[in-house]
Amino acid sequence: MVSMDGAKISDVHYRDITMTGVHSPIMEKIGTRKRCGNSPGVGSISDVTYDNVTATGNSPSFSPTLWGESGHRISGITFTNVHITVPGGNGTMSTGVPSNDPKDYNPKAIGTRPAYGWYLHNADHVHFTDSSVKFAANDGRPAVIANAASDVRFTGFTAQRGTNSPYDLGFQDVNGYCVSGAGAPRVSNTGSTENCATEATGGTGATTSTLPSGAAARPLDLENPRQDFLRGSVGGLFLHWGLRTAPAHTSCTAWENDVTSGGWTPTTGSTRPGNCIRSTSSWRPSTAASATPAPGRPRSPDPAPPSGTSSAS
Repeated sequence: MVSMDGAKISDVHYRDITMTGVHSPIMEKIGTRKRCGNSPGVGSISDVTYDNVTATGNSPSFSPTLWGESGHRISGITFTNVHITVPGGNGTMSTGVPSNDPKDYNPKAIGTRPAYGWYLHNADHVHFTDSSVKFAANDGRPAVIANAASDVRFTGFTAQRGTNSPYDLGFQDVNGYCVSGAGAPRVSNTGSTENCATEATGGTGATTSTLPSGAAARPLDLENPRQDFLRGSVGGLFLHWGLRTAPAHTSCTAWENDVTSGGWTPTTGSTRPGNCIRSTSSWRPSTAASATPAPGRPRSPDPAPPSGTSSAS
């Protein structure tokens, strides 16, 4: 999962997944390629969950990674019952921050991670529960390193220990880490503070996360002002991925201009559900593409399209 050109990625959930022979089991990265310039600029990744995921790696191998940028940090990532086995086989190495090409999305754009298991950089509110990492061949690196992070929690987390590894879990400049419920791993905490305070409980007894002191609540991306025009729309636009339009578009701006100003024509073979008919005031789904109304909410009949209109897919 990468955000290279300003994409705001949130509310993504992975569950019940088994991976075998993968080179990069899990990776999240925010980059600064910005092919659309400073509008929107650098993006974000937040509120992603992984549940019941098992992965077995293969060489060449890239350690599972969460990599944010300074000022554009990854946030709100949870791992529950996630178990990863990597090839291993590396010796000891520096535990400093590896090199990174912020304009390249490939896992290899980040240098060899100094942890065989998880490497976290510029990430906040990352929680692991009942999860594990291990290797197929002895590895001299720590299992986990979190760098420049905050609120990093490992609950019931187990990690295989390499013969010459300096420690199991490393925290470098981490504001609020917690390791609990899984034996006695060796912990290194350079420039970091431990915080295992119990989270606040609501009236029903359920635990609820609390924001760090001074942190502002982050609005849902659904409430982004850029979506105002959609919330205020009375017509609709339905485009089916895989259906080409004529002319084809490679520019977001040109696409938006053609949607709002008209001028699209259907391509050969594109007369399938998903076509849109342009009315005099908006783009609306054709009758074939319209969704079935919910019970109790009948849909008004579609008016006949005005003469001379065009359709797009």
